Amino acid sequence: MPSRSPAYAVVTGAASGIGLAVATRLGADGWPLLLLDADGERVEHAAERLGARAAIVDVADPASVEAAAAGLAGPCGALVLAAGIERNVPLDDLGAGEWRRVVDVNLGGQYLCLRAFLPRLREARGAVVCIGSVVGRAAYPGATAYAASKAGLEGLVRAAAIDCAPAVRVNCLLPGSTDTPMLRGDRTGAALDALMDEARSAVPLGRVARPEEIAAVAAFLVSDDAGYVTGASVVVDGGLGARLATNV
Repeated sequence: MPSRSPAYAVVTGAASGIGLAVATRLGADGWPLLLLDADGERVEHAAERLGARAAIVDVADPASVEAAAAGLAGPCGALVLAAGIERNVPLDDLGAGEWRRVVDVNLGGQYLCLRAFLPRLREARGAVVCIGSVVGRAAYPGATAYAASKAGLEGLVRAAAIDCAPAVRVNCLLPGSTDTPMLRGDRTGAALDALMDEARSAVPLGRVARPEEIAAVAAFLVSDDAGYVTGASVVVDGGLGARLATNV
């Protein structure tokens, strides 16, 4: 059973996709929630539906993150960092501004949130889950900024797990293809069908993940059942990485 705690669970990127699925799962497990997202309208709607608190936060902005941490009404027992963006741009066309924004959100944002909430995490002897990606280990064309940010995240997690021990555990969760708005993008109709068929065909289990499946692993990692797990990267990809490894 997941741990029940009077401390808050804080979830970034909570307005949609994996972040929303994590928030929904942790709320069902009994955690009081603080939902953070840059999309104010959608995160407020999610918070209303889940009976949670919400704040509009740009995770790449130190002042925004610090304000959210300062406004937390209690200790932080779980911090799940799911906010992220993707830019599918070939290296030749990848401008410095696009590079910085992706890295600032996907890697810098996780650092800022972890640092800002660390005192509240120590109060509760809490746990952190950083949402990475298998793309940090095996990239695809146009993924330069995204892949670099996700690869760097694993290094951040390993180092942070050492610095934060023994009071706080820090782990990385690496999803494979997951049915989220990020994966779908603006595709509809035949274009979306083709994308999903291509994604499914690469996965040994023959399908993409549901966000709820990723959320279930995140819920385990912040629970007492994972009390001896820290500094780890947990791959949840339907066997995609195993298949890629055999093709090397």
